Amino acid sequence: MLLRVTPLIGQEGASLPFSASFDWRDVEINRQYPLTQPVAFEGRVRNAAGMLLLTGTVATVLHWECDRCADVFDRLYSHDIELMLADQLTDEENDEIYLLKDDLADLSEIALTSMLLNMEMKVLCDPDCEGLDPSFYHSGGADPRWETLKRLMIND
Repeated sequence: MLLRVTPLIGQEGASLPFSASFDWRDVEINRQYPLTQPVAFEGRVRNAAGMLLLTGTVATVLHWECDRCADVFDRLYSHDIELMLADQLTDEENDEIYLLKDDLADLSEIALTSMLLNMEMKVLCDPDCEGLDPSFYHSGGADPRWETLKRLMIND
């Protein structure tokens, strides 16, 4: 979704609310596809002392597989975003400035980039997750998808 900010330029104190929803089921993150629910992005852009400031919140429910125990779980995700919008960059290394294209802010690009930069690299169902249940190696009731791993562990 593109947001035109032209009405805010030169209008100190003016603001423009926005609300968007994105379907990113096909986006891969950490070798998984956790965005099974719509991603909501709400906020506003305001002209503060001649600078355009975007503030908002990205929220969804993430559907993950634990990196330690392989259990599947859902987790609420919410992340606040605050960026300056500019038509040209003065410092190319500044992650807090978004470069406008023809007075347009791509809300989809802003939300997804911010989410990817702020997500956990190791996804755990619980911070105290102990990994695979040791009885899985010795019981006859293990999930058949793990049989190859079980045979490898027994052979070692």
